[in-house]
Amino acid sequence: MAINNVLTHAQENRFASAFMSPPPRLTQTFLRGSTATQASGSWANQGTTSIPRELLSREDADHDKVAIVMQHIDDTKKLVDRLDETERRIKETQEVIEGNRRLIERSREILSNVASAAALRGLG
Repeated sequence: MAINNVLTHAQENRFASAFMSPPPRLTQTFLRGSTATQASGSWANQGTTSIPRELLSREDADHDKVAIVMQHIDDTKKLVDRLDETERRIKETQEVIEGNRRLIERSREILSNVASAAALRGLG
């Protein structure tokens, strides 16, 4: 006897929709069996497979909040990087300024020595 491997059209549609639809959100999966939450909410009589619009909009708002927080983290990292770069440039500038001070001091010593030598020659 041959086994009939042919699915009905309805079975094919259910099978296809199971693999074609996006996976449920964590809240949807968690709340399907949460009778305590359903009993305490205004949507208690809607059944365990439907998720209330208020909950989904709250979940979307939570996702938006997470996206905003992640953007703030990225912005903060960029600001920290800019601050590090600015501090590095300040340090380099301070080193250049200190080098210029040493050059000025050395130039003053040389000018003083030249002036002293000129004064000695003028006296002699």
